[in-house]
Amino acid sequence: MEKKCCSLFIMEILKKYSDCDHMLTQSFIREKLKTEYGLEVERQTISNTLKSLMDYYNNNTSSEYEFQRGDNNKGVYLLRRVSDAELSILVSTINNNHYMNTTEKQSLIDVLSGLGSVTFRESLPKGNGVEHARDNTIFYHFEVLYERIRQKQKVLFTYGRKGIDNKLYLENNEVKEVSPYRIVMHNNHYYLIGKHEGEMRPYRIDLIKDIDPVDERKVYEEFQPFSVFSCVEDLDKLGRLPFMSIEPWETFRFRSTKKLAIVSQVMDWFGPFVNVEDCRDGYYYTVQSTPFSMKNWALLYANDITVTTPPEFAKKFREDLKATAGRY
Repeated sequence: MEKKCCSLFIMEILKKYSDCDHMLTQSFIREKLKTEYGLEVERQTISNTLKSLMDYYNNNTSSEYEFQRGDNNKGVYLLRRVSDAELSILVSTINNNHYMNTTEKQSLIDVLSGLGSVTFRESLPKGNGVEHARDNTIFYHFEVLYERIRQKQKVLFTYGRKGIDNKLYLENNEVKEVSPYRIVMHNNHYYLIGKHEGEMRPYRIDLIKDIDPVDERKVYEEFQPFSVFSCVEDLDKLGRLPFMSIEPWETFRFRSTKKLAIVSQVMDWFGPFVNVEDCRDGYYYTVQSTPFSMKNWALLYANDITVTTPPEFAKKFREDLKATAGRY
């Protein structure tokens, strides 16, 4: 029993105190076993335990840790398979999440901090980012939806919209019967992608109310490939659209000046999914998007870009711009 406890306690000491800048000697580990766990062991026991742990973790590719020895075998430390930079990105994402309160954010950050180095834990900022109003039902919705997606079962729910008081108002009290396929994140909101009455639609999860499972005897509508979506996993592509919409994707071409400010904006929005041609009268970009998403994005940058293809889209866009100008 003592041997098993010794392995567990040594592992905890290594997680808590070691990284590439903090290598632990056997003397340090022996002292911590005594002061923190009330366990007195011989040096040879520590040496044998470290060797067993090293053999296990370094030969287990699914482990989040790897044992490393310092120069000239002076000390040992844990090499994390998740870097501090990667953990910092996750912590930032949690702090700016709209769906968790301060306590929930801190609970998740505490879990992540245990995966980081000593330096990482010491550098974590105090406080938990922006506090957001939270509806306690949203996590229940996530649990139900993930389970229904896994089991390929329909769900029932009512769907609403936000009023000027930021409260949820139901949309004609209409009950949606949906075959759920995927949960996708887009612009800091989570969407359920599913089929309702034979049509693919996105539903923002924070706008869903009164969710219930459907009678299991009801036929689940299997996902059918369409447009650029050959499988359910392809629905993740919706997350890179400027504006969420589910329509057949089209190829769009537009021109901008060579001003770095606008070029930077285009690359921020479309990134690696854009082809660029350097022409005499400017840069020409080719992207794939939905008409709804492209129209709303082009409106944001109407002073800096000119949509050229498809020609029917460009013509309709000019008409929309004239109608918009007429309201001012």
